[in-house]
Amino acid sequence: ADVYKVADDADLEHVALTEPLACCVHSIENGQIELGNDVVVIGIGIMGALHIQLAKLKGARVIACELDEKRLEVAKKMGADVLVNSEGRGADAVFCTVPVAALADQAVQMTGKLGRTVFYTSFHPDKPIEISPNKVHSSEQIITGTVNPQKKDFLAASRLLSSKIVDVSDLISDRVPLAEIDRAFEEAILPDTYRILVQP
Repeated sequence: ADVYKVADDADLEHVALTEPLACCVHSIENGQIELGNDVVVIGIGIMGALHIQLAKLKGARVIACELDEKRLEVAKKMGADVLVNSEGRGADAVFCTVPVAALADQAVQMTGKLGRTVFYTSFHPDKPIEISPNKVHSSEQIITGTVNPQKKDFLAASRLLSSKIVDVSDLISDRVPLAEIDRAFEEAILPDTYRILVQP
């Protein structure tokens, strides 16, 4: 097991989210975001919400795509610009965090010239999508996936939480004592739940 040092005053409830943040750090690195890029995040569950904060830290303008109004409010809190990209040139990076093949297809379509499409999630069912070889050829688009953060991603995540650069306060939906863990599981599957902390 690896151990990562955190600040003495680090909020241990926030540090509990190091693993999902590390996964998103790895994904953001795969997206190769540069200053001033337009970034689209599809799906504002906890992973999408963390993608927004990290993309903003990279200096991007973030467009959040989400059907649920409450989750759009979370997107705003995370720093999403929630702007319509009217330039019509496509996004520089698109992160698909929803396991729906139709959205994966849309992610590829909305990625622009020299842009990167990152499939953050696994897809169930794993339906193939159509990709235009000419679009990939002429736009030099990169389509990639992301899985299993590396040690450097965990280190970055622990530092981001420890130094309070990333704030996960709004992503902790409830704190449940271990004796009520059944309630935690019941809450965890609700659509408006992000993370439930179980306190031993």
